[in-house]
Amino acid sequence: MDDSSRSKALTLLDLILRGLIDQILPSYDPRSGYEYCSSLEELGVTSCDETMGLIRELVGRGVLRRELHDRVASCSKCGSEVFLVRARCPYCGSLRFYRSVVIEHLTCGYVGLEAEFLTPQGILCPKCRRGLRGLGVDSIRVADVYRCEECGEVFSVPSATHECLKCGYENREVELKPKDIYRYVLVPESVRREEPILRLCDAIRSKSAGRYDILPHAKVRGASGVEFEFDIVVRDPLSGSTLAVIDFVESLDEERLLASFAKARGVSAGEVIIVHRGEVDGAVSSAASGLGVRLLRLGSIEQVAEDTLRYLRGRE
Repeated sequence: MDDSSRSKALTLLDLILRGLIDQILPSYDPRSGYEYCSSLEELGVTSCDETMGLIRELVGRGVLRRELHDRVASCSKCGSEVFLVRARCPYCGSLRFYRSVVIEHLTCGYVGLEAEFLTPQGILCPKCRRGLRGLGVDSIRVADVYRCEECGEVFSVPSATHECLKCGYENREVELKPKDIYRYVLVPESVRREEPILRLCDAIRSKSAGRYDILPHAKVRGASGVEFEFDIVVRDPLSGSTLAVIDFVESLDEERLLASFAKARGVSAGEVIIVHRGEVDGAVSSAASGLGVRLLRLGSIEQVAEDTLRYLRGRE
C-alpha cells in the first residue's frame, strides 16, 4: 500500500483509537461472496482495497489478531465462493434425470422401479403380472432413487457441479478448494502501544487544517533506492517532499539517536524529530543538537504537535 493510501485509510485507525470497533467481521453478499467493508462504510471507511491493505498491516503490527471465522468451498480457478450449483447424473453428466421409487412386490419378491409396474391395464407386477393392491398391503417402498433419461443408469444421489459466477468455470465437486475466511479482533495492549503515534497524527492534522499529509508507519524511499520506515512521516501534498520524519522511543541513547539520524539523512528529510518518554543524558542531547535532531519529550500530545508545526513553519 502506498503512502497516499495510508492517509486515506487512516479513518480505520481513528475508529480503533476511539474505541468504536473491537473486531472486523466478514459479511456474505450472494453476489460477490465474503467481504469486510459493508459494516465499516457506515462509519466512514469507503475504500475496501485500501482498508484491507491497512488491516493486513495492523495484523503485522499486532494491533489486530486474525482468527478463523469460516471455511468454505471456492472456485479452483479464481478463488470465488459464489456458485450456481447444478445437479447432474453421476454417470454421464446429463441434467435429464427424474426421481423414482423402488418397489418390492411381496407376493413374488420382484423388485423394480415404479415405472415398470405402470401399464395401460393398471399397476401390474412385471414378473408375475398380478395387480398390486397397494403399498403396505402386497408391496413396499424400498428406496427413493433417480434414473437418467440419457444413459438409463439408476443412482441414489445426483452429483453436483458448481458454476463460478465470477469467472464462469464449472467446477466438479472434487475440484473445489477449501478457503479460510477470517475475522480480525482488536488487541487492546497493542492499541495502547500505538496510541501516542495515532493521536499525534490526529493532532498535527487537526492543528494544520489538513495542510500536510500525515502518514503513520510510512516507508520512504531514499536516493539509493533503499526504503526506511518511520513512525510518522509529514509530507508536502503538492511536491511530495518529506518535510519531517518522527520516531518514538521509550528511552534515547546515542545508538538510537544515530540510527534515526542515519535513516532521516538517507531520505533527505527536512526535520528529524525523536519523541521520547524518559530523561535524556546531556551528552546525547548535545549530540542531537549537533546533528540537527529535534528532541521532544512525550508529555502532552498537543504540545508535541504544536512544537512539530513550529519547526515546520520555521522552514517555510
